[in-house]
Amino acid sequence: MEAKTLHLGWRKLLVTRVNPRQYGHLALEITMSLLRARREQTAVYFLHPSTIVSKALFNLRSADVKVLPKSAILDAVMRLSWSITDVVTRWRAWRIRTSAVLRYQVRKEITAYLKTHKTLRQVRRYRLTGAKDYFKVPEGSKAKKLPLYYKRRLLRERVPIRMCETMLPTVQAAARRIGLDLEKPMITLHVREAGFKFGNEMQDAKPGSRDDSTRNARIESYFKAIDFLTARGFTVVRIGDPSMEPVQRSGVIDLATSPHRSQALEIYCMWRSAFFVSAEAGPVGVSYLTNTPLLTVNATDPISSYPIRADGMLLLKHVRNRQTGERLSPADLLTGDYLGNLRNLHRYVYENNTSEQIYAAVVEMLESLDHLPDETESQRHYRELATEAGTVFRSSLNYVRKWGSDDGFLGDGRIVRSYVEQNL
Repeated sequence: MEAKTLHLGWRKLLVTRVNPRQYGHLALEITMSLLRARREQTAVYFLHPSTIVSKALFNLRSADVKVLPKSAILDAVMRLSWSITDVVTRWRAWRIRTSAVLRYQVRKEITAYLKTHKTLRQVRRYRLTGAKDYFKVPEGSKAKKLPLYYKRRLLRERVPIRMCETMLPTVQAAARRIGLDLEKPMITLHVREAGFKFGNEMQDAKPGSRDDSTRNARIESYFKAIDFLTARGFTVVRIGDPSMEPVQRSGVIDLATSPHRSQALEIYCMWRSAFFVSAEAGPVGVSYLTNTPLLTVNATDPISSYPIRADGMLLLKHVRNRQTGERLSPADLLTGDYLGNLRNLHRYVYENNTSEQIYAAVVEMLESLDHLPDETESQRHYRELATEAGTVFRSSLNYVRKWGSDDGFLGDGRIVRSYVEQNL
């Protein structure tokens, strides 16, 4: 997220240039901007192109933060300002890289000279050794000093959200058209499938990289949990995209394949839900904006998916070593070897959560809404292990650097009790 605080006389304005292509990133950046603006007591302005993955996210409002409407003049001024900043940033990066290369080459020449001229007097040798050390590339320039992206400590807070008054009647009318009783409690469900990003996954764009198809699952494994929820009076709204496998089940509204599907209606359902069940996918970021309690299931990454807020829970897939067939323990998923080879199908086999595991997680999540029990010893121990891994590997693994701990904080959420006690 790129953001600047402008001082306009006695007023301040936070301007954020958001990610226009990725749904989850966009939602997170809107959330973090609102939270930061509230802290700094400023208004906020979102800078983005006309083509964006979700305009519906900008239909949400907060009483705590004023969001300025789109302005062609402000857009032009901010784009010019950011273009100048980008040029300066690239020039500084080039200068640092060039300086590091020159230092390295000079140091290499001095080292070769000292090895060749062994008859140098000791005093000259000391002087040249000191010069060699001077030209050593500083440790700070070796590490990638990237700004913190996933501001977990900031997202720990909540900013109250409501639907835009001009949009709310339209969205509610659309909800009634799909058969949604607005008086009944609801749960929103997202099960990641292959269709939406088919041909455009990480492994398609960069062969040999993480294989994001490992995050997919099948809707059938959720049916037992769905039946449990509908028997207790909940309407389950399945969200997603039209390429998903259709669902016809009592108490379920399949918004994903409905002709009335819209992003605004999906966001409305998440906003109204008692909690949200999701895989590792973009709508997880939306749940932090709508302040919806989150249960992440079929997760492959214990660091990026670790729930930030106390009303969040995490259920991991089982992972096996492809060569030995040995199942990795939850602690094994927190090692540098695993996190450095995340979603690598040449090394690992990913097993989806079973119906029983998802059912147990949903039961635990529902019970926690009325009364959040204390962490068990196993849950607490796993949170500590995950926080340590998210802190230690920030300096060596790019993925953990982006999604890992925020100054030693990973999250107030917890791993599902039944999963961790059976496997840790």
